Amino acid sequence: MTTTHPQPLPPDAVAELRGSVRGRLRYPHDPDYDHLVTGHNRAVTHQPLVVVEPAEPADVAAAVAVATRHGLAVTTQTTGHGTTAPAVGGLLLLTHRLDTIDVDPVAGAVTVGAGTTWGPVLDACDAVGLAPVGATYPTVGVVGFTLGGGIGPLARPRGFAADHVLAMQVVTADGMVRTVDAAQHPDLFWALRGGKTGLGVVTALTLALQPAPRLHAGTAWLPAEQVTAGLAGYLAWTRSAPESVSSSATVLHLPDLPALPPPLRGQHVLQLQLCHEGTPETGARLVEQLLAGHTPVLATFGEHSSATLAAQQAEGAEPMPSWQRGRLLHGVDSATARDTVVQAVTEPMQDPASPLMAVELRHLGGALRHEPAGGNAVGGRQAEYLVSVLGVPVPELFATAVPAAADALLAGLGRYDCGTQLNFHGPVDDAHPLSDAWPPAVHARLTELRHRLDPTGTFA
Repeated sequence: MTTTHPQPLPPDAVAELRGSVRGRLRYPHDPDYDHLVTGHNRAVTHQPLVVVEPAEPADVAAAVAVATRHGLAVTTQTTGHGTTAPAVGGLLLLTHRLDTIDVDPVAGAVTVGAGTTWGPVLDACDAVGLAPVGATYPTVGVVGFTLGGGIGPLARPRGFAADHVLAMQVVTADGMVRTVDAAQHPDLFWALRGGKTGLGVVTALTLALQPAPRLHAGTAWLPAEQVTAGLAGYLAWTRSAPESVSSSATVLHLPDLPALPPPLRGQHVLQLQLCHEGTPETGARLVEQLLAGHTPVLATFGEHSSATLAAQQAEGAEPMPSWQRGRLLHGVDSATARDTVVQAVTEPMQDPASPLMAVELRHLGGALRHEPAGGNAVGGRQAEYLVSVLGVPVPELFATAVPAAADALLAGLGRYDCGTQLNFHGPVDDAHPLSDAWPPAVHARLTELRHRLDPTGTFA
């Protein structure tokens, strides 16, 4: 791979980084540079002037201070799951070496480093009978997921992951390390939980824990001939689903790969996922109601902890090119509205040559509607559903056929559109501004705070 850069890193900046950062520094011509600048999303390759792999939080502070002095933009990445655009020039902070986990069973909290992913955190908490409100996929970074809101398998009974943050260690644009919580720097505490970007680098995060919940969870796949009726049934079922259950329905074109179970290879299916917090009997009854009148080609429901549920999702989470765009929906409260949604989602996906691989409808509401004490910047609380469109993993189509098809599909849902959710926004452009992720008053407050804390625009 050949990369080009607008300018070399200033020699005095190189000297300052070498003199103040204990971790590794990598430059464009170093042998492992190309590997480091490509994250989980293989369609996005960063082109920074320098890659910094901090060995400790002090390295983050030192690197940010150097970047601010020399007018270098700073981009931070743990895994790159949510990366949608390359960082060209500037400084790339790769935090994967900051992967500490400290569970405090007495306090009911876990403190994790910026490079930690959900799998090890869920395992460590499960070992002492506790669980955070986290993600399903074990390879997703804890900090990025949480700061963007965080919608996981316990979303409806427990809310956003951001609602359970107790404290953070944050490096601001001046290179200072700050403890941020409800009492110290409360504006920044409000903003980071849901505001995510342009505010600082979170080097550690403390999350509240709960007794490990009993979960009845799993997935069912309906065959092509049941996709339309199955999606209509799912939307009707969600109207009376209790807050104890989080769920989603995804219209999929599955690839013909040996890693998939034989009944699913190369098939057009409806994937139904459910996670119920409560008794197995109630969970089984909810599954029965969800699947009423339908015959899955495969189903995998059972009893889980948060850790075992995440482990079940480990397969298929390997790095790959990805393109995704999400929107929020509300007002889908009548049979006519549900029919409109079903038609908008299923008709484009009936074409086997569609450049779209998946369209997911995720049920929201429940505890997601309720702000924690003091509030935070998480947007989308009043939405009923999140619709997420995923393109086929062909990067050559990511600037043309995929966004055109996604926008056409989402246009059919326009009357129910109520913005976007930050972690699911997808590529940002004039037609899809990031401001759509927050109510206007929240966006205005975030903008003012970003300008105040980072007046020179150090943080990308």
